[in-house]
Amino acid sequence: MHILWFRRDLGLSDNEIVAHSTADNAKVLPCFIIAPWFYEQAEVGKARVKFLFDSLENLDSNLRERGS
Repeated sequence: MHILWFRRDLGLSDNEIVAHSTADNAKVLPCFIIAPWFYEQAEVGKARVKFLFDSLENLDSNLRERGS
């Protein structure tokens, strides 16, 4: 099993690490970790948090479409 850690690039197409982790048809566990410091940064406003969560929901939907 491969652990696929999404850090910055939350897309599936044109994502080198996605292609690499799925190349041998092994099971893949996708994950994303939100570090507590993210919310403590002054430049992280509500719009940025909303964008992150919208992007994560989109990633989840795309993964589920592919059987994840």
